[in-house]
Amino acid sequence: MSRSGFPFGILLFLAFACAKAADQAGDDSASEAIQALVRRLGSAEALERDEARARLLALGASDPKRVLAQIPETHADAEIQAHCAGLRRAIVREQAKRQAMDHLPEGCELRKRVSDLFDRPCPETIQAALQQANDGRQVLAGILAGFLTEADPDLKRAAITGIGQLRSREQVRTLLPFLVDPDRSLRSAATYALRPMQDRSIAPALAALLEHSESDTRLYALWLLGDAGDASYAPQVARRIDAKEDFQVVFEAIEVLGKLRSKAHASRIGALLEHPDVKYQKAAARAMGDLAGEQW
Repeated sequence: MSRSGFPFGILLFLAFACAKAADQAGDDSASEAIQALVRRLGSAEALERDEARARLLALGASDPKRVLAQIPETHADAEIQAHCAGLRRAIVREQAKRQAMDHLPEGCELRKRVSDLFDRPCPETIQAALQQANDGRQVLAGILAGFLTEADPDLKRAAITGIGQLRSREQVRTLLPFLVDPDRSLRSAATYALRPMQDRSIAPALAALLEHSESDTRLYALWLLGDAGDASYAPQVARRIDAKEDFQVVFEAIEVLGKLRSKAHASRIGALLEHPDVKYQKAAARAMGDLAGEQW
């Protein structure tokens, strides 16, 4: 009980409600201000139009999501719509540039190359990316995808890593071929880029890679299938246990069956509890725990 006689919990709730109402009022006020600036884009006075554009660009630099949400993609006034389209591109372009500075390591060649692109007035690479996406992250991912055809493997590896950090699902299909690239470092980079995306749409391609001649490619495919969580491919995963495989591949296959909750293969996993190699026993025990829904 507070000194005022009200329970402390009620006072805390009232304070929270007041703060939330104030935030909402602030949001509404900011939105109205942005909409007023958008209307001024149709002014007959060039100076007023230029001032409105400059203020919207400044607001877009500090709070791009809010400003982009208030700038209409279509407008009854053709002149205002043309101004809005240009503003949206300018704000998203700046977003993408900031993402590049955040995600690309200082001093690396890729960062220098991307920075050079942004320093040019209207490079085709950026214009093409802006036409395909309306979000800074996706625009940057599109720009990075353009470097995947470079001859320099270090540049390609940095671009793959950057796309992975951006978690750009739009580029999943672009990264997929690198899982079978002759360069092992690129295969590894593509795998780690794809893992956080947990994209089920590539599960058929991953299942096919379980028969690949390179053991590390089979291992990477298992990792990604486990992350994707598509249990319909459990039979293909189970076949890696019985194949003449490297221990690491077999170990991962056992783990993945557990992650996929493939109870149809419980007896096969259970039999490995009696395996003479203790490493197989431990992997099987973990998988059986996953099947039972236990935490290890």
